Amino acid sequence: MEQTNKALLVLTLGEFKSIGAKNVFANEMSDRALEIGLNHGDSEKASWAENYDALNILFSKSNLPDDAVIAFEYQVPIGGGRIDCMLFGHGIDGHINIIHIELKQWSNNNVTPYYDQNTYKADVIVNGYKSGNEYVSHPCEQVSGYDNVIRNHVKALEENDINIYGFAYCYNYKSDDQNCALLDNSYKDVIEKYPLFCKDQKEVFSKKLNTLLCQGKGEKIYKAFANSEIGTTKRLCDVAAKMLEGTDDVFNLIGDQIDTYNDILGAVKNTKTNEKTAIIVKGGPGTGKSVIAMKLLSELYKKEYNCQNVFYATRSSSLRNQWKDILKGVARRFGKNGEASSLIKSTFDFKPFEFGNKENGGDVLIVDEAHRIQDKSNDQTDSSRPSEHRSYLPQILSMLYTSRVCVFFIDDKQSIKSKEIGLSSNIEMAAEHYKEFIEETNRIYLGEKKCPKNHPIIKLKNSDTLPSLKKKIEGLQKGDEGYETISNKINCPIIVPMVEKVNVHVFELKDQFRCNGSNNYLNWIDQVLYESKTPQKVKLNRESYEFGIYDNPHDLYAKIRSLDSYAVVADSFKEHMGDLFTYEALYTYTHTPNMEFEQSARLVAGWCWDWNTKEKPQVDKKTGDLRYEVDLNEEYGFALPWETQQSPRGDFQYKYAKDADSWCNQHEGVNQVGCIHSIQGWETDYVGVIIGPDLMWDDNRGCLCYNPNGRNHDLTHRACKENDQLILNTYRVLLTRGKKGCFVFACDPKVRYYFKRCLNQ
Repeated sequence: MEQTNKALLVLTLGEFKSIGAKNVFANEMSDRALEIGLNHGDSEKASWAENYDALNILFSKSNLPDDAVIAFEYQVPIGGGRIDCMLFGHGIDGHINIIHIELKQWSNNNVTPYYDQNTYKADVIVNGYKSGNEYVSHPCEQVSGYDNVIRNHVKALEENDINIYGFAYCYNYKSDDQNCALLDNSYKDVIEKYPLFCKDQKEVFSKKLNTLLCQGKGEKIYKAFANSEIGTTKRLCDVAAKMLEGTDDVFNLIGDQIDTYNDILGAVKNTKTNEKTAIIVKGGPGTGKSVIAMKLLSELYKKEYNCQNVFYATRSSSLRNQWKDILKGVARRFGKNGEASSLIKSTFDFKPFEFGNKENGGDVLIVDEAHRIQDKSNDQTDSSRPSEHRSYLPQILSMLYTSRVCVFFIDDKQSIKSKEIGLSSNIEMAAEHYKEFIEETNRIYLGEKKCPKNHPIIKLKNSDTLPSLKKKIEGLQKGDEGYETISNKINCPIIVPMVEKVNVHVFELKDQFRCNGSNNYLNWIDQVLYESKTPQKVKLNRESYEFGIYDNPHDLYAKIRSLDSYAVVADSFKEHMGDLFTYEALYTYTHTPNMEFEQSARLVAGWCWDWNTKEKPQVDKKTGDLRYEVDLNEEYGFALPWETQQSPRGDFQYKYAKDADSWCNQHEGVNQVGCIHSIQGWETDYVGVIIGPDLMWDDNRGCLCYNPNGRNHDLTHRACKENDQLILNTYRVLLTRGKKGCFVFACDPKVRYYFKRCLNQ
């Protein structure tokens, strides 16, 4: 069989039978994994070997023809993860059938029910397979997730009248054993839809396969499936409102997303009112953190969770304002009356005062983009508020104090400012030493001890302590400059924690759904950014993800416009209208009810150019157009405007997105350039990245590093290790926003050369 990068290994059944030994099969799988850039280890090889033996025995009991086709580790379309095994052929009735199978090595002694009947869970402990207790979803629920994605997005199924079936095969598990947790009645519905076969049911399963594949001829079916057009998946922002209303089921959780989601629901149910739980969910770009967060926000208001106050919080104003706009007018399904938009909060809203200074005043706090948690609880708007509205607690401790359960979704490599301290290690440390740290912060605020130097969580400065504040206000009177600001920092309520212990759960999302589900691309870009001093281990598989480097910004932008469905229509409309063209006419044409644009592309740039200053406003007084502040005119004759909070005038008001918060999700945003603050937390089908002068190649050190002369607005203008890390994190965010592809232009020619060298290795 001809191999494709969609699967690790594709064979006719005759070829599979001829392999003869499980170690030979495992080695072939390993060789293919290296060929397509898929990371794997000894545990994966051992699993492949065991799967070979189990399938070989299963097939020997059936009469499947040699020209049926079997594919291993098939890449899930529009998603992360790989399906263990897929079979292709014609059934006894001549119909075209595709079968996908979730293979498990679990035994009866390894599996017990987990939490309760309201969640499809299994507590799995398999020696040599997982270390310790691993909470994973029922295998039939995993099959369900894959099945839904395939049905929703692979157009070949409908075009070729193909049937698809999903099964779970636990080949070491006995259905007649005394311990049959996997067959518990709580799993009845999902097993009926996606059957589970056990070790003692090989004959039954083989007969089922024979009925569905006995007429073989699978190669043509496999090619049609593998080469199928993939239907575009809806973006979360397009369906979030329906999700909160409970009427939308577009986002089916898959793989470790299901596990994590159910773990969180179980943890909420099992955390009593006088207890605390901190859940840290680590995941890279596109692992589904925001999808899980929105599903939790909807689900946790159901009565069985006994939650009156569940909130979604994020530091990102772009993310927060867009969610509020999307959910405006959407009624909350459960709990108190009101709009769902009222559930969207800033991370600065979680101070003791907001909950009556009551510990556990909120039930569940879901923190998205938790890596952006800052050191202090108060923001600029708190400077004029009465002292009781403020808090001297670090933001992490303040969140833990106010909420019974805190769920932190985090990517440690997305921290982009020195004030952002939401590392998973910091959150875990704060939870584990919760009471101790709050009491220590109390003593520092009251002036009883000094703040530990460079403490990652407790960030109080000497100038923030009560004695220092009282000293500053001595001699001042009401109305004097600085009096109000200082007085409003004095007499913050002293926090007394009553909960002794915080339960801590840490989960990791490994399957990613951006970048065409290509972990290869993410591994490659991490290697390019962070490991430039070491020999390159990962080769980019350009068949699974589009990537290109351009020598000028014009060609980069032309590529982006060619990939954006709206821009293609807009450019054609402008050419057709000639001198009669106006942006208002284009807006009217492209906003008719039947007009849809399936594919989006956006241009982003490093935060290195002027933006929205009083001295230089973004709107040109004469023309009403936005100023083209991302300015590369001197060398390349190229310039475009930033996304902006200011409104252009006249015909230009129809040319651009309405503001920076909506730039990524409005069609007209393709006419502007986004920055790290408007793209972080969002995604687009294709992204073009202008790497600004703030990233340079250092010949002496042989690595990418921060250029202090690059005019970056977020970082101090000095060379240091911290700024090197933050600038690499910034560009990692920008370079991983595209679901299907990424294209790059770098201002520094040496950076361009380095990317080209990495790409061609």
